[in-house]
Amino acid sequence: MRRLLTWRKTAAVLPTGQLHFQPCGGVYVYFRYEGKRRVMAILNKNSAEQQLDTARFREILPTPISGTDILTGRRLDIGAMLTVPARSAIVIELSATAVN
Repeated sequence: MRRLLTWRKTAAVLPTGQLHFQPCGGVYVYFRYEGKRRVMAILNKNSAEQQLDTARFREILPTPISGTDILTGRRLDIGAMLTVPARSAIVIELSATAVN
């Protein structure tokens, strides 16, 4: 949590544009963006992990793309499908070089 709060202080993208998508199968996804900076937030309220089809987000999420999981600091490569652990939240700062 401390990592997320520290990152939030420097992330100018948070108070600007946002794009929400209809929840699907208990997984809620939204984006925040400013210029070429994009952040993807994924919330899975299910008791089981879910496979997220990223094709639903192609208007803002070109695939393949990579990013950094803000909570863990881990680099993620996002392809056609993304595994979302049960009852979890993932916040991904997308790589600016791959964003249109």
